[in-house]
Amino acid sequence: MQIENQEFYHVHRIGRHSLLWTIGNQIDFTSELVRDEKKSLYDAVKSHSETNNMNADQSAASWNSTRDAIECYIEEEVFEEVRLAQFPHLPSRLCCFYPCRTEGETWYYWHWYASPKQDIKIFKVLLTGVLHEADNSYMKHKIRLFNEIRNDATLYWNGIKTEWYLKTQKSIEQKTSTLEDSLILNTDRLFNGTVTILEEINPNTLTIPESYQRLRNRHSR
Repeated sequence: MQIENQEFYHVHRIGRHSLLWTIGNQIDFTSELVRDEKKSLYDAVKSHSETNNMNADQSAASWNSTRDAIECYIEEEVFEEVRLAQFPHLPSRLCCFYPCRTEGETWYYWHWYASPKQDIKIFKVLLTGVLHEADNSYMKHKIRLFNEIRNDATLYWNGIKTEWYLKTQKSIEQKTSTLEDSLILNTDRLFNGTVTILEEINPNTLTIPESYQRLRNRHSR
């Protein structure tokens, strides 16, 4: 769907484009600034394979890691193939901006990614462009028939939610469930367009659901 000047949040990992993340700046996420995830997925598979070939005693763990990378690469390729053929107007999973809609969702991803090894910042942003929201449980990340992957990809790009997703969403709205984290992890939000950086947010000031409080307490220790 097309959106204009709508406020969202973004959990930003410090990287090669971080100099662009200054207050008031605008970033065009339809340009060459987007990451080439297709290449990085291929590199991940290649790296796993080369490492395993170097080890005479290949462990089960290293093989599983390589297999997971291959399965992910194949699935992303098929999903992108379906998008290009049937939904070319929608943002690509391989080159888009991933925004968060609520403070609770933003805090959860910050908590998920933040570690001594990761330098993370949270920004409030203004978005104008194309937004697609999908149920990512269609992405199984396992070996299966190509037709099955294509069918799931079509449902994903059509924005059709699984029965589990709809039931969980309803129970949260009716306050009979505290599975916000499960719903967040099963929601993909893809955006292409203009991102205006409004302000940097302190994660400790975000309003979060009560069910996250135990995670916040654990994180602050």
